[in-house]
Amino acid sequence: MDVLRGQLVQAVLGAPPADLPMVAAQALARGLDSPALREVAGLGRTDPAEELFTEALAELGLSWPTPGQAHLYAARHLCARLLGGEPDAARAAAAAEDVYHHLCLAAAHGEGDHDYRSFLDLAYEWDADRRAGVVPAPGRERAVVAHFRELARELLAASG
Repeated sequence: MDVLRGQLVQAVLGAPPADLPMVAAQALARGLDSPALREVAGLGRTDPAEELFTEALAELGLSWPTPGQAHLYAARHLCARLLGGEPDAARAAAAAEDVYHHLCLAAAHGEGDHDYRSFLDLAYEWDADRRAGVVPAPGRERAVVAHFRELARELLAASG
């Protein structure tokens, strides 16, 4: 269901429209199934598919997320993705800023009450050092990544 949920979130957040027949085909390949989903998968790329795709979502027990839900999902997804990899300090700080923005927008739409300021503080501290030309102290980069991982785990635990 994550492939479908991810596409829904991207659409709500204003990403270019997905190739819905391909999304449906990928969902079928991952084991999801419904009559409307099979029908969408059989459409051509230029065929109108939005209504049928929405019907497939309903058959699968899904619906379009609200903007707040979409931003919260995007923040959680970003945290989970970086927790699964080995980001460097710059990437962790950039991700922290992105998570902060998604959490702010989720809160503005009435979703979540997370302490998103911690993500901004992490990003700001790293960026301020870079702009000032400060060479990171030994272990500073590892500390930034560790702090991001801690914040990400807290967010996932709090909103999971």
